[in-house]
Amino acid sequence: MKLSSRSEYGIRALLELAQRQGQGPILSREIAERQDIPDAYLNQLLLTLRKAGLVQSLRGPAGGHQLARPPERITMAEVIGALEGLPQTDRNGAARDDRTDAWAVRWLCGELDEAVTGVLCDVTLETLLNRKRERDGALTYQI
Repeated sequence: MKLSSRSEYGIRALLELAQRQGQGPILSREIAERQDIPDAYLNQLLLTLRKAGLVQSLRGPAGGHQLARPPERITMAEVIGALEGLPQTDRNGAARDDRTDAWAVRWLCGELDEAVTGVLCDVTLETLLNRKRERDGALTYQI
C-alpha cells in the first residue's frame, strides 16, 4: 500500500511535533525545513489537522504548533481519516448484478478495507516514535 503525499507529509509533521513535545510550540517553518515539506503545503495540512483536533496552533511571538493530545492517543486512522478519509467499499453495490460474480470482488475489497482500517486504528503516533527510536538505535555504532 502506498500513502498519498498528503498523508505522508501529515504524518511526518506530526512525528516532528511528537519528537519535540515539551519544547513548546514549533514554528511551521521549522517543521517544513526539518521534514523537507513545502511550507505552504504544510500550512494547509496543519490547518486540517487542527480542525480535526490533532494539533493546536498558537499565535504570537511565542506561537507555533504542538500536538493537541499525547502521541499514544493519536491513531493513524484519525490522521489519515482527517487528511483524506478512510477507505470505504460499497459491499452491496455489485450484489444487485446477478449476471456476474462482481460481488466477490466487492467482498474482497471490503475485507481489505477493514484490514487496513484495523491496522490504522492500532498504530499510534507513539508506535511510530518507538519504531524510529529502535531504528535510530540500530543505526548507532559503539566503538
